[in-house]
Amino acid sequence: MTELAAAALVTDLEQAVRSGSSERRVEMLRKMTDLFLSDADRLNEQQIKVFDDVLVCLMERIETRTLAHLSDQFADVNSAPREVVRQLAFHSEIEVAGPVLAKSTRLSERDLVTIASNAEQGHLLAISTRKTLNEADIRNLQRMKTGALITFGCVAGGILGETSEKNIAALRNFGDALGAAFQLADDLLDAEGDAAVVGKATGKDQQAGKGTLVSLLGIEAAHAKLQEIKAEALVALAPFRPHEGMLAGAAEFVVARKF
Repeated sequence: MTELAAAALVTDLEQAVRSGSSERRVEMLRKMTDLFLSDADRLNEQQIKVFDDVLVCLMERIETRTLAHLSDQFADVNSAPREVVRQLAFHSEIEVAGPVLAKSTRLSERDLVTIASNAEQGHLLAISTRKTLNEADIRNLQRMKTGALITFGCVAGGILGETSEKNIAALRNFGDALGAAFQLADDLLDAEGDAAVVGKATGKDQQAGKGTLVSLLGIEAAHAKLQEIKAEALVALAPFRPHEGMLAGAAEFVVARKF
């Protein structure tokens, strides 16, 4: 970019920010995004930060459709401005948040956990399709869906029975492990189960590119992991021995089920 063109761009930018016109902001957002993308591979972090500050400012009061397009543009860019990506990822509309949640490498583990803990189902689904999820990420995501319901079911009995805080904590640990086992068993059924026996279509996770422990570890290692998680659940029941039979049986059933 020539010195004259750069000066003109700065003037246009100042006018767009001062005027408050959404149309002007959209126009400048497009220009600045195009300028960034044209040089993204050659910019250092300090230069990227300058673009970050400018783009965040221009994003204020911009319509959802424009932000969704911006999210699509930055989702696959490994050097995308971090705060821009964060603001898009935390957006309540899934069409804005979805692309960067599913693909962007500029989101931290902390960002993903925070979003997942407060997100709608669509946001969780987008995160679950990320190619960079590790075992902890996957278990955290699953803990916030079906796992949360199972954990609550385990803890609720202790609360109603007015048991000790120590026992409540043990029931919570059991519920976490039971929920993880249930989800992993379900994912294994999806990967290798007989649809006629399972009672629903199988192979859906692979078709959707969904991140699961099965896709991460492979079938054999996932079966071994399932046994490890069952062991976690049984260990959590130690405070209730010798009266843990019903809960232990639930863990055995979850792991062995074929439907």
